[in-house]
Amino acid sequence: MREVQVMFNVMFKLKDFFKENRFDYVVSLLTMIGSNGFSVFIPYIIGQLIDAIIKDELTGSALRLFGLLFLISLIGAYILEFIWSYYLFTGAAKLQAQMRSKLMNHFLKMRASFYEKFRTGDLMARATQDVRSIADTAGYGMMVLMNATLFLAVIVLMMGLSVSWKLTFFSLLPLTILAYLFGKLGNIVEKRYTAAQDAFSSLNNDVLEVVDGIRVIRAYVKEDDYVEKFRQQTESMLAKNNRVADANALFSPLTKVTLSVSNLISFGYGAYLVSKGQLSVGDIVAFQMYLGMIVWPIMSIGELTNVLRQGSASMERVETVLSANDSMEADGSKVIETVDDITVHGLSFKYPSSQDVNLDQIDVVIPKGKTLGIVGKTGAGKTTFIRQLLRQYPLGSGDLMVGTEPILAYKGKTVQNLIGYVPQDHILFSKSVRDNIAF
Repeated sequence: MREVQVMFNVMFKLKDFFKENRFDYVVSLLTMIGSNGFSVFIPYIIGQLIDAIIKDELTGSALRLFGLLFLISLIGAYILEFIWSYYLFTGAAKLQAQMRSKLMNHFLKMRASFYEKFRTGDLMARATQDVRSIADTAGYGMMVLMNATLFLAVIVLMMGLSVSWKLTFFSLLPLTILAYLFGKLGNIVEKRYTAAQDAFSSLNNDVLEVVDGIRVIRAYVKEDDYVEKFRQQTESMLAKNNRVADANALFSPLTKVTLSVSNLISFGYGAYLVSKGQLSVGDIVAFQMYLGMIVWPIMSIGELTNVLRQGSASMERVETVLSANDSMEADGSKVIETVDDITVHGLSFKYPSSQDVNLDQIDVVIPKGKTLGIVGKTGAGKTTFIRQLLRQYPLGSGDLMVGTEPILAYKGKTVQNLIGYVPQDHILFSKSVRDNIAF
């Protein structure tokens, strides 16, 4: 039971999205039921047609009736399948857009300390591949869930009502073993998929660092070292993704072997029931067609396990980012319109990832209208001091006053609006010079 709860965890977490888009999913559900009904009616028509031929009771009008019913079933199944596919997969695209927008809004609110916890490549991986996996759960996952439940239930119902409940029971008995094996395989898939995603995040981070520092790498002739490191990382990621593929590859053969056993039982026991006069030849033909139709719903159970496990793992990775904060102090309530004297007394600060104190007992007064130049060697703390004024990191110990009030008494945006800042790490956008300066 716990394994089932873990597997469907992503569905529970998406309940607000499903509620918000309930019209789309209700339409998908109803049209899928109708499409399944038309589909399972076709074997029944064929079975009745075969019985009429064997009994020499087939007339021209009966043949035309069978043909008309067959055509109506095909057209009805096609139209309804198009409708549920449209509503289901547009909902998945909508979820993907919403989650990426939510992540971007969170990224824009976070300050520098947040980006020390999560590197850029890791955030990119979570905002792309992980969000895509979650969206697949709401689209493809919902489709296979409906197929594995609704379509399977309709087929089993038709097998029992139109042919024989005894034959249905014994033929589907091997599927209980299949369900157990799918649960075990699902646990393996989830663990391996999480490891593969972590490897992808790490590779993203290192590639971005190499691109940013390519000039330094070339200056120190370190190209071969980084090429070798990249090769090792890609091989490691390939091995981890192959382990996921190995686990996924077991679903299909297990399904085929189990269904082959079911077919063997249906042929043997079905032939016995025909010899006893309890079933007709047309019933056996229809039953075999139902068993053929049951292949996809049974295989979709494996697909469902795979999609839900990957979706749950991705949901946890995305939620980890969304629940993380930058540990910044709450904004004050005062609005500052002009900057008076800036007074710093006993200010000490250490970066969250640093072992050493980066600013130690800084005392300085910057009178209004005056200019202060700060010089020092690399790593002396010049940029760190400016970052404290910009409140990019939590304020260290000591006092940082703007006028007569602590800087934390003011709304952060009102302070930042009065500061012009040119970072030493420049960024150029693919826009005009005017747009770059304006940014």
